[in-house]
Amino acid sequence: MTGDQPRAKGRISYRATKDAGGIRILEVTTNFVWAYAFRTSGTVPGDGVVVVHDTVVWSVPHPDDVDRSSNGLWIEEANLFASNIDCAAFDKGLLDLGTPSVGGPDDPDPDAVFDPDKTLDLPDTC
Repeated sequence: MTGDQPRAKGRISYRATKDAGGIRILEVTTNFVWAYAFRTSGTVPGDGVVVVHDTVVWSVPHPDDVDRSSNGLWIEEANLFASNIDCAAFDKGLLDLGTPSVGGPDDPDPDAVFDPDKTLDLPDTC
């Protein structure tokens, strides 16, 4: 990696709801794009940047509605897109630069990968 700090852009939203069993839930959704700079010999802008876009839906059940062992923060759903990433390292929970997968002559909006409001419905890069 370089000496540059990772960059993040996104938001956190929440709502009060109930699950199918009537349990009161605080639902928290995080939607962030993370960009990490790596040293590279590539000459195309963005070649040395690993981008990870994740959306996670968390739930916190109301403590009066569940057993004590069910209190706390739970992941309900998680979606992720990564670009320019070494897939073998990523499968081990690590970040490393892989084959560039953003931009190029066929990409109509190469900056979309940095926008947390864009869809995660993108081709799998691994």
